[in-house]
Order: sequence, then C-alpha cells, then structure tokens
Amino acid sequence: MLDELRRISPDSFEYVTANDVFIYVGDLSEIIPAAFQILHNGGAMIFSCETADTAEGALVLRSSKRYAHSRESIDILCRDAGFSSCSFEMIELRFDGGNVPIAGFIAVAQKS
Repeated sequence: MLDELRRISPDSFEYVTANDVFIYVGDLSEIIPAAFQILHNGGAMIFSCETADTAEGALVLRSSKRYAHSRESIDILCRDAGFSSCSFEMIELRFDGGNVPIAGFIAVAQKS
C-alpha cells in the first residue's frame, strides 16, 4: 500500500478512502502522511478503524488478528501529517462471534 501511494504524483486526488483496510495494516505512521501528499488542497482521507480504548494504547493487535487504533492516536497521526482537521463518527464495524458488535469509527481527515 505504501509503495503504491508513493508512486502517485502529489496533489492527484480529491479523496482517498480506506474502509475495512487498516484493521489489517496496523502501523499507519507512514500511510497517513503518504495519503496526505497525494491529496489536493481541500481533499479528504476517509477511513475506518476498529476502536482501541485509551487504556489499551494507540495500537492493539486483537485475538481476531485485526488491529484496533485509538481515536487519539489517529488524530495525532493526521495532524502530524498536515491535515487541518480530523473528525470521527462512532459506528459498529461488524458483528463477530454471532451477534457481538465490534466498535469502530469512520475518520475524515481534511486537507486545507
């Protein structure tokens, strides 16, 4: 994913989306800045994450072999990459083990 983002010319897209992707990636410290680079000013990166509680830390590998991220860590990564804002909508991503809802969020990081 990172190699592909780095191949794309800067300011090429209005939107970058990654829904149900980052639960398999984990460390986003290079992905988010690379996505920022390919967005036009006024563009947005829209993505989903499984929610990690603050007490769990910024990044957690669950027994499901999926990663969870804290909202706080995502906000910091987005702002450090240069995004002017990052908003969150809490959602249920899916149901595991029958009817057990998995908490997550949609993040919208805006580039000014």
